[in-house]
Amino acid sequence: SDTITSRKQDASIAYLRKLDHQYYLMSSVGWETNTELGLESRYLIGSGGGKIIINDNHQRLLTGLGLSLNSEKTDKSTVYQQNIETLALIQFKKFRYSSPKISIDAQYVIYPSLSDIGRVRMNLQINTSIEIFKDFFTGFTFYDNYDNRSSSTGSSNNDYGLSFTLGYTFGK
Repeated sequence: SDTITSRKQDASIAYLRKLDHQYYLMSSVGWETNTELGLESRYLIGSGGGKIIINDNHQRLLTGLGLSLNSEKTDKSTVYQQNIETLALIQFKKFRYSSPKISIDAQYVIYPSLSDIGRVRMNLQINTSIEIFKDFFTGFTFYDNYDNRSSSTGSSNNDYGLSFTLGYTFGK
């Protein structure tokens, strides 16, 4: 029997420096792979800034603009290609640390390309978690990655997934 296997992995680290009047600067580095989109490997570095619209003890909403440089290798190439992209993002976080503990983290980023005019990538990620009873959590993670010029050998320019989680946090 034939089986179809796809793989999506990503890792990143980001830094946000808050400035006066609710403005901020950000920078990030990351790596990703996504066989559904024909991406063998992409290394990214980005920088930008934006405005924190809401920032209180239970939620944060921010918007931002910046530049992203990436080097990617697709399933159709043997060499890495460098790309320069602009980025626009919106991020919302909702959290409550008293019982029941709740966490919602949503981020949408769009990457219009400067080096490949007409190419647009988009990433959406939503993570949720709610405490059912003391230290026992359930939630879900949803992602949607889109590339209008993906090199996938299939017909899809879109990759999305949904996973449900159950967890327990061991107390102090």
